[in-house]
Amino acid sequence: MRSAAKDRDARQDLIAFQLGELDRVGLKAGEPGEDVELAALRQVLASADRVERLCIESYALLYESDDAILASLGNVWRRVAELATLDPQFKPHLDARDGIKSQLEDLAGFLRKYASGIEASPARLQQVEERLALLERLKRKYGPTLADVIERRDALRRELVDLERGDDRITELDRELGAARATFVSAAEALATERRRTAVTFGRQLEAVLAELAMERTRFEVRFEGPLPEAGWSARGIDAAEFFVSPNPGEDLRPLARIVSGGELSRIMLAIKTLTAASRHGFSDATDRPPSASAPGLIFDEVDAGIGGRVADVVGRKLRALGSAFQVLCITHLPQIAAYADTHFEIEKRVDDGRTRTSVLRLGDGGRVEELARMLGGEAITDGLRRSAREMLMERSATKSSRARAAKGESKSKGESERAKAKVARSTKDTKGAKDTEGKLGGA
Repeated sequence: MRSAAKDRDARQDLIAFQLGELDRVGLKAGEPGEDVELAALRQVLASADRVERLCIESYALLYESDDAILASLGNVWRRVAELATLDPQFKPHLDARDGIKSQLEDLAGFLRKYASGIEASPARLQQVEERLALLERLKRKYGPTLADVIERRDALRRELVDLERGDDRITELDRELGAARATFVSAAEALATERRRTAVTFGRQLEAVLAELAMERTRFEVRFEGPLPEAGWSARGIDAAEFFVSPNPGEDLRPLARIVSGGELSRIMLAIKTLTAASRHGFSDATDRPPSASAPGLIFDEVDAGIGGRVADVVGRKLRALGSAFQVLCITHLPQIAAYADTHFEIEKRVDDGRTRTSVLRLGDGGRVEELARMLGGEAITDGLRRSAREMLMERSATKSSRARAAKGESKSKGESERAKAKVARSTKDTKGAKDTEGKLGGA
């Protein structure tokens, strides 16, 4: 305790010394550019004789000499007025004569006043030099700019006030810290509870999406560590989460980051992005609503890493399903995935004149066949590869069309069903009304 008090006293002494040094200079908070103004004044004072001579000569040319400009302007304007009667193009210049005269008169007045106000004395120049030297020392010590010096002075004043309040200020800060800590812990505990509740649902949803991506028996679980030591607290809360996964039956759940293959990681990432995007935009399944012009975008960069064959086809179908609700951009090297796209762009990198250039080309139907054939077989494209590529595109297109028709039929059937229900409801209502009427008539 005594050591802390001693340190505080030493800090107070240092701040008092620094404030004394700064306050003696008399810096003003609203004038951080004093050094700039003094530097300009020093340049004028150092050339005072020349400045005064130039002002006097300019004033004479404008106002006092026999051929003074202001006196000669009358002759100029008379000639311009005569020209304006001959050609209207001179009229705008003639209309500006009063403004030009006023500006020249203002300039003449400023020249005379400036020349008379120059304090051309060595003492004044020495005073400015000394002030500038003092400001430069302060900028080197507390700067680097004069505004920084002023800010530093104000900060020292605030710190000194806090130190002088001593134990009272410490008690106040401890109280504020305790209140802030309690608020943070309360919010973090609520967040941790909600995370654990949501993690169960998220795990089941992710397993369902992974089953659609040929990982039918995958088990997934989010495990939490917490509460963490106070040093580990952050804006993300007081606990930490880690994904555990078991891609194969009979194996224990292990940390995802350590055990999954490249292909499994790609599909898990696709599943997580699918669920995340669907959740953020307010619907339970990314494919349960039609696409919109304002649909959010999803970018998948080489989601095909480590996969191929049947799995690539499954991933392609999933990406196309996502495309019904989102704007999906997928960078891929697999023809099984590329064939599912509505639009296909070819990206090519080449070197021209020692510079690497990348080009992007939108492919038509023929270009898609050629590109898919190249992706299937490499540079040597054969007619067999072209047939395979064409069949692949036709198959994907047919599948998409059949699904669209099925969805349309389902929607139509649903509509007809609703209309039938409405018709039955109306018939029931009419029958009920007829019975009511019959009853009333019988009673009469």
